[in-house]
Amino acid sequence: MKKTFKFLVLSIALLFSAVSFAQSVEFATPPKTYIPKAQSIPGYKIKYTATKPSTIYLGIKKDGKAIGNAIHKVAGAGTKTIDLSLWIWEGASQLSKKSNYTYTLSMWADPENVFEHLAAEAKPIDGVTLGKPKKKKKKKN
Repeated sequence: MKKTFKFLVLSIALLFSAVSFAQSVEFATPPKTYIPKAQSIPGYKIKYTATKPSTIYLGIKKDGKAIGNAIHKVAGAGTKTIDLSLWIWEGASQLSKKSNYTYTLSMWADPENVFEHLAAEAKPIDGVTLGKPKKKKKKKN
């Protein structure tokens, strides 16, 4: 009985330690739901927890097709918040107001541009548009 209890306690302790050291990636602050018409778009704060060297990818898709990304190489284990800037591959001319954009965020346990072992992934953010939303003007009485 004592051996079974010790084994159970040890198993639970190992499970909790494994969960606490799991890799994760998320937006530290919610990204803007609009983008400017520019080739480089700064201002994305990403928080990650890594257990080993990895690569973080922040991507942007236009109507389901990837059009740009940002890459950060994680050197080793730890938790950190970083700033990233999206780079639109073929220039700002491909951005249009009539399109829908989506942010994707993932961490891979592989070197750059090797997409074999997904370590962590954040939920995609849909509904991103081009240009700031117009402010409503106040009526003067």
